[in-house]
Amino acid sequence: MSISVFDFDGTLLKGDSLLIAARQSNKEILFLWYLLRIVPYYFKYKLNLLSTKKFKEKFIEIFNLCSIDQSTKIKEKVKTQIISRIEPKALDRLYWHKKKGDRVIICSASPNFILEPIADYLKVELVCTEFMKKNGILIPKIKGENCKGVEKVLKLEKFLNNKLSDLDIEAYGDSAGDQQLLEISKKPHYRDFTSKISAYPKFPFKTLLNVLLISIIFYIYIFFSSKENLISTLIEIKLEVLIGLSIVLLGYFLRYIRWRILIKKLNIKSPLKTDLRIWMSSYAFTATPGKAGEAIRSLLLNKELNISYPLSITALFFERFTDGIAVFVILLFNAKSISYSHLPFKVEYLLSIFLFIVLIAFYKKRYLFNLLEKILNLFPKTVFNSITKNKENLKKLFDSKILLISIFLATISWSLEGYSLSLILNKISAKNFSFGISLISHTLSGFLGAISMIPGGIGSSEISNITLLSINGVSTANAVLATLIIRLMTLWFATFLGVLCLYWGYYKK
Repeated sequence: MSISVFDFDGTLLKGDSLLIAARQSNKEILFLWYLLRIVPYYFKYKLNLLSTKKFKEKFIEIFNLCSIDQSTKIKEKVKTQIISRIEPKALDRLYWHKKKGDRVIICSASPNFILEPIADYLKVELVCTEFMKKNGILIPKIKGENCKGVEKVLKLEKFLNNKLSDLDIEAYGDSAGDQQLLEISKKPHYRDFTSKISAYPKFPFKTLLNVLLISIIFYIYIFFSSKENLISTLIEIKLEVLIGLSIVLLGYFLRYIRWRILIKKLNIKSPLKTDLRIWMSSYAFTATPGKAGEAIRSLLLNKELNISYPLSITALFFERFTDGIAVFVILLFNAKSISYSHLPFKVEYLLSIFLFIVLIAFYKKRYLFNLLEKILNLFPKTVFNSITKNKENLKKLFDSKILLISIFLATISWSLEGYSLSLILNKISAKNFSFGISLISHTLSGFLGAISMIPGGIGSSEISNITLLSINGVSTANAVLATLIIRLMTLWFATFLGVLCLYWGYYKK
C-alpha cells in the first residue's frame, strides 16, 4: 500500500493554524495585546537565541491556546475557520489518494489539540507535535520534540514502525521544515499537487530573493536620502567604474588562485573549467549572513564531481579564516591613514590580536586548533562535524607556506577593492583622499558587515563605510554615493556573476 503524507500549514492550509487559532480564540483587543507581548520572543527566535520548541511553547502560553481544549465552542470555531482555509487543490489531491486506496497521513509541527478535529473531519491519520497534560488539563509544554525537519521523519518511522526509505512514500510539503521528509520520500511534491515529481530545491533562491528585496528597499531609502543623482554620477564617472570593475575582477581572479592552491593541497581533483564555474556560482549566495551561502559550492562539487563535503567545506572555511587575517593585515599597515578618534577601540588592540594569532598559527598549532573548534561551534552542526572530523585535512592547509600565500592573496584582493573605491571617491569629490582612507574604510566596513550576520551586511556595511569616510573629511553626500557605487561594483556585481554561472551550469541543463 502506498502512503501519502501531507504537511499542514502552508501545504494543506493557506496560512498558519496557530495564528488562526490565536485569532479565533481571543477577543480582538486581547489578540493585539498578545501580539505585542510575543514580539520580543519572536526576535529572539529569529536571532537563534530561542529554539523553535521554546518559541512555540511561549506562543501557546501567551495566547492561552490551551483553553481551546476546554471549550467545545472555541474548538468548533477554530475548526470551522481552519477548514474554510484549506487549499482546494491540496484537498482534491488528498481525496484522490484516498479514492486510490492509499494510506493518508497529515504530518505537521502544529499542535495535536488543533489538528485532531481536522484529521477527524478529513478521516485521515495524524502525526504532529504533542502537548502534555497535567491532572487532565492541557499545559503549554511540548511532549518530546517539535515535529519539524528531521523529527518529522523520526516520528513517522515510529508511527509506521518502519524506515521511510523502505516504504513507498509520496510526500507533500512547502518549507524547509519538510526538507528531510521530501528528500527521503519516493515521490516528493514541493509546493505542487500534480502527479509530477517536484523535489525540494537544492538552491535556496527564496532566501536570496528576500535578501534582494531588503536590499532594494534599503538602497531606495538611502538613495533618496542623498541630494545627488546616482544615475547621472555613474554616467559621469563611467570610465572609473569600468576600470574599477576590471580591478575587482582581478581581485576575484587572485581569490580563485588561492582556492586552486587549497584544493590541490587537499588532493581535490576538479577540472579547471568546471571548477571555475562552480566557484563563481557560489557567489550567487554571497549576500547571506557571514557569506554562509557560499557553502553551496560544496554541494555543487559533490553533485557534479562527487567530491566529499568535508574536503571542500574545509577549504571553504580556510578561505574565510585567511580573509579574516587579511583584514587585520590591512588594518595594521594602514592604521595611520585614517582617524580612529570616533571608534570604540584602539589600533594597538588590533595589532596585539593580529600578532597573537600569527604566533599561534606558526608555533602553537595545537592551541590554534582548539581556538578554531570554538569558532566552529558558531557554525551549523553539519559544518562543525565535517571539519572537526577531518582535522588532518585542516592541518594540511595550515602549512606555513600555504597559510602565508593564502593571506597574501586575500590581502591583495581586498586591497584592490579598496583601490577601486579610491578611484570612485576621488573622481566624485574632485579631491585627492589617500588610498589608505578608502582601503581601511572599505575593509573595516566589510568586516563589520560580515560579523553582524545580517544578510550581505546590508545596512551595517553601508553605514559603517559612510561613517568612516565622513569622519575622515569626505562630505556625507559623496560618502553615500561612493558607498552605493562600490557596493554595486563588489557585492552585487559578484552576486550577478554568480547567478549567471549558476544558471549556465545548472538551471540551463
